[in-house]
Amino acid sequence: MKKIISLALLVLVVTSASFAQKKRVAVVTFYANKYIGTSNLSGGGTIAAIGELAENPNFNLESVVTNFHSTFFNDYAKSFPFDIVPESEVLSNEQYKSYRSSDTTGSRLFRPLMINGYNKLIVGILYKKDLKKMAEIFDVDGFLFVNLSYEFAPKLGIGGMGSAGISAYADISLWTKDNNKVFRIYEYATSKKSVGMVAGVPIIKLEKILPMCEDASERLVKDLNKRLPKIVKKVSKKFS
Repeated sequence: MKKIISLALLVLVVTSASFAQKKRVAVVTFYANKYIGTSNLSGGGTIAAIGELAENPNFNLESVVTNFHSTFFNDYAKSFPFDIVPESEVLSNEQYKSYRSSDTTGSRLFRPLMINGYNKLIVGILYKKDLKKMAEIFDVDGFLFVNLSYEFAPKLGIGGMGSAGISAYADISLWTKDNNKVFRIYEYATSKKSVGMVAGVPIIKLEKILPMCEDASERLVKDLNKRLPKIVKKVSKKFS
C-alpha cells in the first residue's frame, strides 16, 4: 500500500513540475497595415493612390482584424506549447499603455489599424530597447508580435494582359525576454479576384480592393487553421 502511495506522489510531483515549467508569453502588438505593398510588382515603388486608399476611412478592415484576432486567441493559441498571458493583463498595464516606440513614426508605408488598444510596435525592425522595455514591464518568458499586411500579387490575365490580386500575410514572431528570436511564422493567401493593371500599376478602386483584401484574409485564416499546428511543432521546440 505504501509503495502505491509513494508511486502516486511521485507521479504528482513530476506532473506538477512539468506544468510549472510551461513558459508564459505576452502578445504585445496586434494590428493590420492598411498600406498595400507593391514589392511584388515589376515596377515596385510606391503609388500615391495606395497611400490615399490607406487613409480613406471607408477602406475599413476592422472586421478582418477582429476576426483574425478572435481566431488567434480562440484557435491558434491552442497550438503553442506555452501559455499566453490573458489579454486584459497586457492591455490594462499603465506602463505598457504609455510606452511609445520610436520605430512607429514617420513611415508613410505604415498605416496600422490597431486592435483592442495594443501598442504600435513594428515587427521586423524592432529596436532592442523596445523589447528591453517590454521585459521590464512584464514578468514573462517571451513576447509575441502579430500583424496582418497586404501586397499586390501580379497575375497573367486573358490575352497576356496584366492583372493583380491581393495577398494577405500573417506575421507571427516570438522573441525571448533576452532579445532572441525563437521563430517567425510568415504565411500568406491570395484573393481569387483581381484588378487590371495599366503600365504595371494596379487600378485602385475602393469597391474592388476592399473585397479582395477581405477574401485574401478569409483564405489566410482557413489555411492557418489547418497548417499552424504542424508549423508551430517544427519551429518552437527550443522554447517549449
